[in-house]
Amino acid sequence: MTIPVARIYLVRHGETQANRDEIIQGHLDAALNDKGFEQARLLGEALKRIKFHHVAFSSDLSRAVSVSDTFRASVDVAAHAKCFADC
Repeated sequence: MTIPVARIYLVRHGETQANRDEIIQGHLDAALNDKGFEQARLLGEALKRIKFHHVAFSSDLSRAVSVSDTFRASVDVAAHAKCFADC
């Protein structure tokens, strides 16, 4: 019997100015800075060869949405992929 392998990729948002200033953000909606946008782009590049079947994003904060939008524009998400939260 073959057991299917599940891979889970956990990704944190990119850098914000609050991160640089060592401010704990919590639910403060701090946007990505230029470095954070570059980190999101590099994430997409690093993972673009992976075919994702399920995609989930859990935060509605702009920094997380910016990373997820950049990521999803770069990677191969199967046409039948299930998307959870605000995708």
